[in-house]
Amino acid sequence: MNHYNPNIHHRKSIRLKDYDYSREGLYYVTICCKNRASLFGYIVNNEDNNTLDLIEYELEALEVARKYVKQYSYREVSNWLSTFTERYISHIGLMKRVKREQKRKNKARTLRVWSEYAEKAIQAAKKLEEERTSSRA
Repeated sequence: MNHYNPNIHHRKSIRLKDYDYSREGLYYVTICCKNRASLFGYIVNNEDNNTLDLIEYELEALEVARKYVKQYSYREVSNWLSTFTERYISHIGLMKRVKREQKRKNKARTLRVWSEYAEKAIQAAKKLEEERTSSRA
């Protein structure tokens, strides 16, 4: 067992010294998720902890919120989203989620373009091969 060592264990408490935390009040809670992923719109499956289940109304609300991010701040949109769905999402979590999804969308678009180029190149190569083999016969 490790004993208290002031040279190593020197974290300072952020709690107020004279405040009674046992009484009623509003408190901000920071929740760390697995791999720092935002789980808004999903819930951990009761039977299998490695599986996430969709929460459709939250994902639909997220789609609506995404449209307003350009008009309003992430903080305002995340407050509306948290109030509407009764599940908390921070403005930072919302911003990361939106940017991550934009990246995925852009990557998918790029991969589709590359696949179209590849298909055209394959078709051109087949056509050249057919012309080459038919000229021999």
